[in-house]
This record gives sequence, C-alpha cells and structure tokens, in this order.
Amino acid sequence: MGLSELIGLAVIPLAAGGYFLSRNNRAVRITGPTVILQRFNINEDANAQELVAISGRAAGLVGWLLGLMGIGTTSTLSVTRDELRVSTSGLAGRIDQVVPLVDVSSTHCGSSKPLGFLFVALAFGGMALAILLKALAGDGFQSNGGTIAILLIIGGVFLLVYLFSRKILLSVETRGGAPVGLTFKPSLAEGVAMGEEVARTATSMDEEMARRAISILNQQVLRVQLRR
Repeated sequence: MGLSELIGLAVIPLAAGGYFLSRNNRAVRITGPTVILQRFNINEDANAQELVAISGRAAGLVGWLLGLMGIGTTSTLSVTRDELRVSTSGLAGRIDQVVPLVDVSSTHCGSSKPLGFLFVALAFGGMALAILLKALAGDGFQSNGGTIAILLIIGGVFLLVYLFSRKILLSVETRGGAPVGLTFKPSLAEGVAMGEEVARTATSMDEEMARRAISILNQQVLRVQLRR
C-alpha cells in the first residue's frame, strides 16, 4: 500500500475522531444565543461612568438583513462603576437585566471554537494530498488537478468557518445564582469599532479585549464590595 492510500485511509478516522472530540469536549463549550459583534469599547479611566460597552446584532442571514433595514434585534452589555446591564431590543419589545456589582458572586470569561470544522478541513486537505501524491506517482496531474482544487477549496471553507466561529462569553453570576451576560462572535462582513485596537488583527483582538473587560469588571466588583 502506497503513501497516498495510507493518507486516504487516515482521513476517515481523523474526521470521526474530530467529530467525537468536539462533541465530548464540553469543558470549553459555550451554549446559548450568540450575537454578532458590532461594537466593543473599553474605557480604562477609573472615573468614567461607562467602562465597558459591547453590542451586537442577532446572528444569521435574517438578523443581518433586518439590521441593514434598522429594525433588527440588538443586544448590549454595559459595565458602569456600580452595575452591569444586559439589554435586548427589537420589534417585539425590550428587556433589561440589571445586576448591581455589589450583588455579583462570580465573573466568567471564556472562548470556544468548533473543533469539528477543523478536523473536517484537515480531512479534505488529507484527501487532496493523497490524490496529489498518487497523481505524481504516475496517474497524471492534469486529470486530477480539478479534483484537488475542489477538495482544497472545500477544506479552506471549513477552516475559515472554524477560525471565525469562535464564541466569547462575558457574564456574571448573582448571589442568587442567576447568570447574566452576553455571548458574541466576530463577523466576516462587518467592521467592529474597537478604539485604538483597530489596527490589529480581528482574530486575536476580541479575545484580548474580553480579558481586559473582565479584568475591569473584577476591579469594580472588588471596589464596591469592599466599600460595603
């Protein structure tokens, strides 16, 4: 059995293993509704009234179209010196969740990516490599070039989906045990206002800002609770 056949046979367990790994890796899975990030502002001036402001639209094609018309559902998370507020508004109405920082028992920040998409991308890449090696061994590249290109394009699409399907969570838990927060992910089609960070790459920028935001939130929670 040649190298190309071995690579081809490795594709199936690779894809299957990736699927089951992504299904069973619940420690970093973030569930619940996710918004598409549109604005992420941080003000590290301790005397500012609003320290963190995050907003986003509903995910999906319908959410994008309604957003273009100015009637889509939007969600915002705001941290001030004394409270955290999460608001959702749209055609159906508006709901606000307000948590005084003095009543926060814990804060949470995390991110996750769908590993299944990565393994599928690797599987398509492996199939393309197997066909390429077999073609170079004697079958002829001309007759297999189109197939290789299609496999690489499909694998590239799954890789992009993996890279841009990252979810980021910012939330708190109240003393009564209720979680309040926002889950968001970046958008390929929309620019995001991020202040002085705009020159940096979007793939790492939002995670770094999320860590800064949770650090500011922790500082304010500690400040108000020590003041009691």
